[in-house]
Amino acid sequence: MTSPPLARQTCHLPWCRETVPPGMLVCGHCTDALALRLLMLPTLVLALEEAHRKALRFSVGRPGRLHGRPGEDFEEESPVPFDPRASEVLEQLVAALTQWADLIAGERTLFRPLNTAAALGPWLARQVSWMRSWPAGPEAVQRMTAAIGAAERIVDRPPDLRYAGPCGTTVTDDDGLAAECREDVYAQPGQPVGVCRGCGARWPMAERRSWLLSKVEDMLLPATELARAIDGLGVYVTPSMIRNWRDRGLLVAHGSRHVRIQDGRHREVPLYRVGDVLDKVNADRVRRESRTQHRAGA
Repeated sequence: MTSPPLARQTCHLPWCRETVPPGMLVCGHCTDALALRLLMLPTLVLALEEAHRKALRFSVGRPGRLHGRPGEDFEEESPVPFDPRASEVLEQLVAALTQWADLIAGERTLFRPLNTAAALGPWLARQVSWMRSWPAGPEAVQRMTAAIGAAERIVDRPPDLRYAGPCGTTVTDDDGLAAECREDVYAQPGQPVGVCRGCGARWPMAERRSWLLSKVEDMLLPATELARAIDGLGVYVTPSMIRNWRDRGLLVAHGSRHVRIQDGRHREVPLYRVGDVLDKVNADRVRRESRTQHRAGA
């Protein structure tokens, strides 16, 4: 008498229907994909740090959105062109990897590396084959995949586009009613016109930059963040220029901020009003243009 055939098992991850061998809970395709992403974590960490440092995207209140349109006030504080979610998502990623590394190390009586994504990623990549038959393996693969995916989405956008605020054009919604377009406007570097990604409306970049600059005038930022913020709006200034103006008495700091530096240490950094720096930049520009015209006349 022959034994009845064993029922075919499928991968326990909600997005997969691949068949798995007896005793396995996760298919090789899903674990291989996770292993590859774990091995690439050092590169992803660098991209996240770059996303936080440079003007990849404005964020205010809710990620990736500004409230209001030219001529109106924001519902929340004004924008700066860096993404604060980058550091937050990196912390969440490290927390998720640490949690699962602790569980796996305890289950397998292994030593694990330090609590950094760059160190934990390659170590966890070596555990994914074992995780295929681990009772908690499906949850581990799903949670780590989600955490890495959230981090990847932060930096998954064209890095050279210039942000120009929310669109605000009146459009027709799915119900045929008039509504305000809440998508974002971007332009290629050097292009005079920005295009809304949602409705395709075209906006003059000079007008949009002036509007955005008016909205950030009262923000208080450290020299480095301030320089990067207004550089994203077409105004060139460096942190050393700001500090030099302060040392010469041409610029006044308004309080300070407690920030973390290397090795977990902290220090106080002065805060400068964006509008004060813009006034100084504009005054220097007018003075240079006046000198140039004087030389031309002489």
